[in-house]
Amino acid sequence: MADQDAALTALLWPASRAGDAAQALIRQSGLGWGCAPARPDGPDRGDPDHALMAIGAGFGVEIEPVTVAYGGVGEFLIRAAPALLRLPGDGLLAVLGTTRGGRLGLSRGAVRCLGPDGAVAAVTAERIRAQVVAPSERAYAPGIAAVLDAVGLVGDRRDRAEAALLTEQLADQRLAAGWLLRPGPGAPWSILLREGGVLAGAAWLAGAAALVQGGLTLSWLVIGGGALSGTIETAWLDAWSLLLLGVIPCHLLGLWAEGTLALKLGCVVKRRLLYGMLRLEPDEIRSRGSGQFMGMAMMADAVETAGLAGGLLALFAGLRLAAALAVLALGAGGTITAAVLLLWLACAAWLVHLVWRSARDWAESLRALTNDLIERIAGHRTRLAQERMETWHDQEDIALEAYWRRGLGLDRITGLFDGILARGWMAVALIGVVGIVGVDGAGTGEPVALGLCLLGVLLGYQSLLTLGQAVPSLVQMAVARRELRPVFEAAARPEPAVAAQAPAPAASAQASPEASGGVDPAQPLISAGGLRYAYPGGPGGGPGGGPDGGPGADDVLTGCDLEIRAGERLLIEGPSGSGKSTLAALLCGLRRPTGGYLMSGGRERHLVADGAWRRRLLGVPQFHENHVFSGTFAFNLLMGRGWPPSPSDLAEARQVCQELGLGPLVDRMPAGFQQTVGDGGWQLSHGERSRLYIARALLQRAELVVLDESFSALDPETLERAFDCVRRRTATLVVVAHP
Repeated sequence: MADQDAALTALLWPASRAGDAAQALIRQSGLGWGCAPARPDGPDRGDPDHALMAIGAGFGVEIEPVTVAYGGVGEFLIRAAPALLRLPGDGLLAVLGTTRGGRLGLSRGAVRCLGPDGAVAAVTAERIRAQVVAPSERAYAPGIAAVLDAVGLVGDRRDRAEAALLTEQLADQRLAAGWLLRPGPGAPWSILLREGGVLAGAAWLAGAAALVQGGLTLSWLVIGGGALSGTIETAWLDAWSLLLLGVIPCHLLGLWAEGTLALKLGCVVKRRLLYGMLRLEPDEIRSRGSGQFMGMAMMADAVETAGLAGGLLALFAGLRLAAALAVLALGAGGTITAAVLLLWLACAAWLVHLVWRSARDWAESLRALTNDLIERIAGHRTRLAQERMETWHDQEDIALEAYWRRGLGLDRITGLFDGILARGWMAVALIGVVGIVGVDGAGTGEPVALGLCLLGVLLGYQSLLTLGQAVPSLVQMAVARRELRPVFEAAARPEPAVAAQAPAPAASAQASPEASGGVDPAQPLISAGGLRYAYPGGPGGGPGGGPDGGPGADDVLTGCDLEIRAGERLLIEGPSGSGKSTLAALLCGLRRPTGGYLMSGGRERHLVADGAWRRRLLGVPQFHENHVFSGTFAFNLLMGRGWPPSPSDLAEARQVCQELGLGPLVDRMPAGFQQTVGDGGWQLSHGERSRLYIARALLQRAELVVLDESFSALDPETLERAFDCVRRRTATLVVVAHP
């Protein structure tokens, strides 16, 4: 026990070096793929959660604080790796993983840990668990000991009884276990598939499929060779039976591996797609209609289901093709028949290309139809009032005809592919076999060589049949991935603070990144000079929109100079189209300037990660760009504070609602704060939604709040009440409004 305690003590990192421990753990476990964050060496200062999040963002790794129930500490130690564990006494343990025995049970293995000196050592999982739960158990230990002394329990029975009583008393208590490390959804596919267990599952599946195919091929050779040579003996029949019996467990193993692989791959793909959707820039979203996003959602399902189905069939087809080529090379035709099969595959590849092109064109037509349908459904009332009914379906008929023609072309090329691929090979191969027999003379060739040739032909036929089933799924997956490419690319974008490794401006050098989030509190909260913005895609869009890299003709905002200090109240007025909302979006980080500079706390915008900027500088977009989610009223209020909410969060939300005049609304709803609202529940009026958006922003406690025409839907009395609440609850305020 003393040796274990000494080994554990040597592996502990001080809490002041949490960032260094996280970096060492990321490098040792091979999780990181981004650039290391620009941060000074030495101890971390301030909140370790923020420091660890910044380090994780730099490496492309998610570092998530977790709490664990008392009874789940043992399971957490076995499965949660890599991780940073909190231990009593202000110490951290960098966990790399478990030994093989540790996977089987808490008391049968050890946990591999990384020490401050870079050495990796193993400590028993039971010893680590005892350290983690010791502070919680200490409060109950005397009372439990008195009870056990009273009943006279000793030895193993006493230990078991003590453990049971502690579990009963502490079952609901949650412990601050530490931080989990896992690759971010934007990591390269190789890391995501490895850490998600997809590569291991694919290896198991490929191995099982290879054993099945090998066993079937050998069984055919055993029984077929004996039949063709006319010398079937009992031993050959026994070998054939054993081979077929051996294929059964391999096939069952393959089914298990297939199901496991489907689950793991689905988790990886869905996580990547969701993250990519959330990383899309606002202008990228605005360029697409709601119907296009619905089409993308349907395509997302195709990436997983069609890709997995086609991939499995392609794997089986590839194994059979390999077996067919090997058998044909050993058969009567030699390498000539194998070369013919390769040539046939080259022709099939050309047909696959034609199928891909037709499927791509058909998918584009389907996406256009879906977008048009959703737009017409959403705007049905407008069409009913403004458009003549006899013209409603003119454009629909044209679009449907184009869709029908492309679908007909896809059906034709797919039918040609299905009809020629396997059947054509069988015809060509049998003609070749007849030619071989004719050259050798009927009955004069070696029976075994001829049997191998026939076996190779049949294996080739089976493989091409399987390939014909795989190609439509693979083409569908490829088309879906092409449609989702912007989402996948958005997921892989590095954080701005990671991509830019330049040091912070001199004005902010006094404050450490850990202490102030990389900004200098003495500097203006917002400082902008020559600020310019142009929408992407226009003649002046992007940096340097004009001919000389300066302002472009289609700039929405040009030459804006602005300074906002903490505690100020600013009103931005202007006519429609003057760039008020664009400026508000730039200030709160929803858009990036295409010219000039924008700084917060002396730190330039491109040196601050999007999340860090938006946590400090919060924007409330215009009504049509905000949303009430189909969830509870409490969720819509507190979604920026984390979920589930604490009692203090709910109490503060109630107070804000009362101040904004939403108290009567909450009282009217049958379930109160737990009432479902939005499109799937209680419908809120225009003014109620506006005040909900304001309350949502106030509850996030940002340093600066930018309200973009948030009061336009309120009557004068309600406006005065809401503005008084906003003025009291905001540190710094910017209001955008019409004159």
